[in-house]
Amino acid sequence: MWSFIDLPTYKLCLANCESMRISKIGCEFANASSIRTHPYAQLMQSGRVSSIMSTGKQRISKKASSGSSGSSSGSRRCAAPTSDPDDPVLKDLRRLFGHSGFRSVEQEDAVRAVLSGRTDVFVSMPTGAGKSLVYQLPGASAASGLVTVVVSPLLALVQDQLEGLKSAGIRAEALNSRMGVKDRKRVLADLSCKRPDTRFLYVTPEQCATGTFRGVLERLVKYGKLAYFVVDEAHCVSQWGHDFRPDYLKLGKLRSLTGDCTWVALTATASDAVTKDILKQLSLKKVKRVKVPCFRKNLFYDVRFRDCIQDEFEDLKDYVVGCLGDGWEEGRTRESGCGIIYCRTRDGTEELAAQLRRRGVPCEAYHAGLRGNDRPRVQKEWMDGVVPIITATVSFGMGVDKASVR
Repeated sequence: MWSFIDLPTYKLCLANCESMRISKIGCEFANASSIRTHPYAQLMQSGRVSSIMSTGKQRISKKASSGSSGSSSGSRRCAAPTSDPDDPVLKDLRRLFGHSGFRSVEQEDAVRAVLSGRTDVFVSMPTGAGKSLVYQLPGASAASGLVTVVVSPLLALVQDQLEGLKSAGIRAEALNSRMGVKDRKRVLADLSCKRPDTRFLYVTPEQCATGTFRGVLERLVKYGKLAYFVVDEAHCVSQWGHDFRPDYLKLGKLRSLTGDCTWVALTATASDAVTKDILKQLSLKKVKRVKVPCFRKNLFYDVRFRDCIQDEFEDLKDYVVGCLGDGWEEGRTRESGCGIIYCRTRDGTEELAAQLRRRGVPCEAYHAGLRGNDRPRVQKEWMDGVVPIITATVSFGMGVDKASVR
């Protein structure tokens, strides 16, 4: 069972794996003078991790880095993002999203590459680096009537993106199998207009394989209304594609339908082999690559044997409450601390949620087997802070923007 706790400068991951529990804990705060650690954690030093077992002096070390290193930004990597207040791109960034500048030089490079329209763009940036802005700023600042199509594998992620764009006053719609007939007709009617109000259209890879979507795409291209074509979580094309999202493998066939439209592929991590496969499967052309190492110096591993824990559910409850902090039950809002516990099976999510509820921690299970509106309800209650903890299968949380996850 995996628990994932994430802040911009604090990350924690907890797992039950056979006879041991593994935690990956972030202990570094950018704006704090002190370092918080879980009682079980040992501070990572110099990019290596160490953990002392409670059963003795056995020590485990593991490299904390993962993925491939390097950046296409070259010598600009140590430079600062552009700060010229008269820069038209920065003006759009402030006007549309309220940001005074880019998060990193790599994020800026990627955005400007998309805006140039001269190449397709491949972006590999770790979680929290601002990948969504790479296509959202170009798409939102495009000429009126142009639509950016975004392929995303998870409805939870799509809903999160829709809400974020709506809060910025940008119209975004989705086409998926769970939509009602009335909503589907409304979306399709707008996309058929001479000048659609929709700026972003989110679709699942399965929807891309339908005749309805193909017709929408062909009309957008025919009348010059397609701004960009974006493939989010692009590692699904290679690393997960064959068993997680088979329809991702068919997206490359749409490349020939989109003419000279710029394609953007984004992922949080991809090895050189996976990157090469993504470019091949999607038929990307003259690709601009922006790649940031996914090494996180504030992460390390702590290992405890399950046999050393008298009551594993009580122990987990104490751990969760400790992470949520004092007063976590009072006056909860969207900014209140919350967490995700990842489980390998649906039954595992249900069992663990029930165990935590019995111990006084409000918790809901989230998985693909939930009925009707239960999945969006659970997600909304968690996003709004009503439910502090979710036990979920591994896909939940992918790309969901919620800074209060502990």
